Amino acid sequence: MANFFYLPVFLRYLVALSFLVPVMITGNQPLKASENISVVALVNGEPITSIDIKNRINFIGNITGLEVNNSTIDDIRRDALQNLIDEKIKIQQARQDVPAILSAARRKARELVDTNFAANGVPGKQALSARGISSKTIQEKFYADVLWSNILSSRFALQFNTLDQTAEQEQIRIKNSMSEPQVKLSEIILLPTPKRSFQQTLGLANKIVDALRKGADFSAIAQQYSVAGSATKGGSLGWLFTSQLPTKLQDGLGIAETGAVLSPIIDNNQIVIVRKEGLRANGLLDPKTTMISLSRAIQPLNIGASSSDKLAAAERLTSQAKSLKNCGEIEALNKELGSKLPSPLGRLQLGTLSPKLQQEIKGLNAGDISRALPFTEGMVVFMVCERINPNASIPTIKQIKAKQADKLLSILSGRYLLRLQRNAVIEYRD
Repeated sequence: MANFFYLPVFLRYLVALSFLVPVMITGNQPLKASENISVVALVNGEPITSIDIKNRINFIGNITGLEVNNSTIDDIRRDALQNLIDEKIKIQQARQDVPAILSAARRKARELVDTNFAANGVPGKQALSARGISSKTIQEKFYADVLWSNILSSRFALQFNTLDQTAEQEQIRIKNSMSEPQVKLSEIILLPTPKRSFQQTLGLANKIVDALRKGADFSAIAQQYSVAGSATKGGSLGWLFTSQLPTKLQDGLGIAETGAVLSPIIDNNQIVIVRKEGLRANGLLDPKTTMISLSRAIQPLNIGASSSDKLAAAERLTSQAKSLKNCGEIEALNKELGSKLPSPLGRLQLGTLSPKLQQEIKGLNAGDISRALPFTEGMVVFMVCERINPNASIPTIKQIKAKQADKLLSILSGRYLLRLQRNAVIEYRD
């Protein structure tokens, strides 16, 4: 997916003459002479045509993996029309609020199409065209979303201006909680619309979850349906502290496998769909990336040694090793025991050891000795000579700020869009 950066920061300082590029109403495929184009709706006097609807439905069916058939077509058509209406409203509002960025937003939308839908080295526009899909329909969606983020950051500047301070506070919190469990998530947030009740929206959420569990494209569905700030990034939220999530979501994620899509969660008036992308049980401090140097002492045993012989050897070796203070002494013991294998193992990453040895070593500090363990060569004790804990990859202020901006956009978006919808003059023609 595209690495979608926080556009208001980029565009605020862009000085350019701009103009609105007219929306094309034709798809990539030529229209048949017999195909009629009708106006389906007018949004403040601007038309949405039957071709716009056709292209959007074609995109949904071919890209998202949602089934388009006789039982679903009415719902999909309703949602496609509502999305197109919302995009018209956003673009119209952008002409009033942020006219200077229209051209730059259009360029960014084209870039997002080419990046998000690229396949086998072919830019997204060409890849979509090869599948008979009009790139204009998703480009218009991206265009409206880019403009919308700028409208909200302009309208609610006071809230966005506090992000620098809150991002710094969050970075401090992350540094103090590096070992706290984290989960990687993607989200789709649905809200009722003027033409889709809460119960219908919940029904849509269940259909989306069913499709996702059958392999539908989460990213494409998020881009098309989600009202969250993360929509343009395919719903990706990245890594989050588990403790910051709602309790009901924590409970669901706790038993979910990586890659699982949870059942819809109702949060106030919104419906949330979540996919678990990964888990860091130890947060930013993954013990498997710890670097250690080991030395060992081996008590040789015959391959056919009995269990009692092994137990006796383990007791002797443990007794001999317990007073050792450093790796030089354990190397001397290895020589004294007559082992022909070298004692030092050098510097290793903990994650490269066998699972059994990882369990023994992961809790040891420099100078600590493991239990006596059976190996082919005999009974073995290990001493940690050096331990270098992993360097935590702390998110930058810019990264934290972008994530917080997405969250704020999600909070503000539905409320403000509803206000604009109520004030818009929408005339349905079919």
